[in-house]
Amino acid sequence: MCTTTQMPGGWSEWKNVDQPVKKICELLKHEAESKSKKFPAYVPLNYRSQTVAGTNYEIKVFVGNDSCLFLSAFQGLGPEPKPVLKKTTVLPLPGISTH
Repeated sequence: MCTTTQMPGGWSEWKNVDQPVKKICELLKHEAESKSKKFPAYVPLNYRSQTVAGTNYEIKVFVGNDSCLFLSAFQGLGPEPKPVLKKTTVLPLPGISTH
């Protein structure tokens, strides 16, 4: 049996989006659109995370027009931490792997 373990401080494997990550995407949608343009679609696809003093996220979001938004965000520690958008990049779907 082969198992993989995440190296401390390393990135996780790509995973399907769950409710907490969907919420992060929704909270960051307006800011992401202000850096690019209004998206005709906004469907989170998958993500990976990195535990630091909080959590870094890299999230792939389908935004329509054969494009995918690559979101980089950070969510700190605390009782109600707010996610912070670090970077956005819009890529054509053939140029991005969804796994």
